[in-house]
Amino acid sequence: QVDRAADGAQALARLAEVRPDLVITDLLMPNTNGEQLVRAMRADPALRSVPVIIHTASYLSRDARRIADGLGVRWVLPKPSEPREIIAMV
Repeated sequence: QVDRAADGAQALARLAEVRPDLVITDLLMPNTNGEQLVRAMRADPALRSVPVIIHTASYLSRDARRIADGLGVRWVLPKPSEPREIIAMV
């Protein structure tokens, strides 16, 4: 089952309602960006252990890796990605 959010703020609100098995987020989003989203998740005991994939533009991949490391996120997937690449990572 897949759930979607239009931005990080909507994702945070949705995460308050359900505990997902995985979160896939971009870093560049309106209102609450992906880094803020993951920081909020890591601060919440109920969401702290939820795995995260950062899926962001390939030109940001070096910055994304640095941010991911600082957040304890293991996986960074550059955009664009083929559906099979996303499924393989999931």
